[in-house]
Amino acid sequence: MTTARGVSYAVRTLDLGADGALMRHQYPAKAGDLARNTAVEVTLELPDQDERVNAKATVVRIAGGASFAVQFDADDRAVRRRLGEFTIEQNRTLLRGELSVSPDECEPDF
Repeated sequence: MTTARGVSYAVRTLDLGADGALMRHQYPAKAGDLARNTAVEVTLELPDQDERVNAKATVVRIAGGASFAVQFDADDRAVRRRLGEFTIEQNRTLLRGELSVSPDECEPDF
């Protein structure tokens, strides 16, 4: 993920949907680098997909610690459609019992 100031962070996606994501960065952000309404560019590597997803987003929530939420650009319908299709397929796989999620991968309490 890269901020408008050009500051890059390696982040982990905790929860992903077509409209946005809950993420956690490894190191605390410096003051002003990551705040509400900060424009960011996110590159997502999705399991079992060769092509990365590049999306423009806005930070909509700082959730304490190193967690934050972003909302993807509403005008980028192709990205949102791809992420929506991916999350639907992941949910179907999870419901069929073909995918397991450990408690460590679940959304943290805030």
